[in-house]
Amino acid sequence: MPRYDTTSSRRENGTENRTLAESEVDSHRAESGSVDVPAPAWHVVARTVAVFFSIYSLLNLISETNHAQAGSHIWWLKQINLPAYGVRGLIALACALLVAFGVCPRMSPLRRRLSLLSVALLFALALWNTAAYYVLLRQSELRAVMPIPFSLHVAACLAVIFAGLRQEVLGPVRAGRDLVVGLLTLGVCVVGFPLVHMTCGDIVDVHESRQVVVAFAYIEPDENLPPDPLATRVETSCGVYRKTPSAKLILAGRVRDGEKPETETMRQLALQQGVPAADIILVTEETNLRAALRRTLTVFEKLSATQVIAVSHGYQLPGIELGYRAEGFEVATVAAGSPHRLFASRSLLCREVLELWRIYLEPLGAMIKGR
Repeated sequence: MPRYDTTSSRRENGTENRTLAESEVDSHRAESGSVDVPAPAWHVVARTVAVFFSIYSLLNLISETNHAQAGSHIWWLKQINLPAYGVRGLIALACALLVAFGVCPRMSPLRRRLSLLSVALLFALALWNTAAYYVLLRQSELRAVMPIPFSLHVAACLAVIFAGLRQEVLGPVRAGRDLVVGLLTLGVCVVGFPLVHMTCGDIVDVHESRQVVVAFAYIEPDENLPPDPLATRVETSCGVYRKTPSAKLILAGRVRDGEKPETETMRQLALQQGVPAADIILVTEETNLRAALRRTLTVFEKLSATQVIAVSHGYQLPGIELGYRAEGFEVATVAAGSPHRLFASRSLLCREVLELWRIYLEPLGAMIKGR
């Protein structure tokens, strides 16, 4: 009987089967956008933004565990009312998944679906808050200097992250390029997020019964900048005062050696604006704005005030808002002056960015010391 080389036949069949299987895998990867090539540079950007957004959100969650009013939605969900614990849980879940995406982008189908779902939900909330912002903007009597809500910037970041989550990359890692792109993206985020806080406009509902309007001076002199007159802040705060029922006007400033106190100058300007002297309260603090903020808390206790409208230049308002919310006060902010002042001086820009990050990191330091 003739003999057939069955071993050779099986090998050929096995080779054909493997070739067909590999072709199917390659076809599936091509259809899904997954190929064995290095991740594109924009994918590294998406991963870096995901990690930064998670760190930023976790700092807010840590702050919320220490203070009742310093919520995770302090910046980008201010215009909508949602169950606090539900929002915190969603943000915490998203943070965990996004950190995992940034560190290990190769995901199982289940983790990818959960990550996409959590980011999509946060994106929808950000757009919802943005829509509510512009609805209130049309109804508000006080216009924001730069009417762009922070939630719109958050939505843009989440869109970048969502695109990165959808892109499945199985190829080799280009460590050098990824490190450079990641560090550049991180630097932009570290500087950019505080600047967005400082320039985004807030909405004040003057129909609410707020009890105190606080105008802060504390103008830092800079030879590279045009003068920032106190009149701008006083005029803005007086306008808020006139539209706010049953309000008191607190003027906070400092006194330098051999100079007239800022608060006295502000008082004279407020009287010229028609504010009754009985409604004006002066708070003079020689050190800095943070010290003046703490001194105003004593005034709030005497007035039994729990609601605050803070007026200052835009670059000072994020720190003021965080400080008041950390003490349990509901606060709205109104910017006075042009936002372009901040970008006219590198020293002022660096100082305010570092100060805002210091305020953000304070709750974390307090928690570590508490342990």
